[in-house]
Amino acid sequence: MFKQEPVVPETPVKDVRIPCVECGELHFQNSASRFCLRCWRTQTLMVARANAAMQA
Repeated sequence: MFKQEPVVPETPVKDVRIPCVECGELHFQNSASRFCLRCWRTQTLMVARANAAMQA
């Protein structure tokens, strides 16, 4: 049988998360967004409401 040794990286893994520009929460960058998902939803809703108000 093979003796299994735990796989441990030699160098620490770099944290690839970036801080949200709105709230500072660390998140993984999704496409080109600099916002975390919560702030992105808020921004999207604000833009949608503004567009609806301008069209009304």
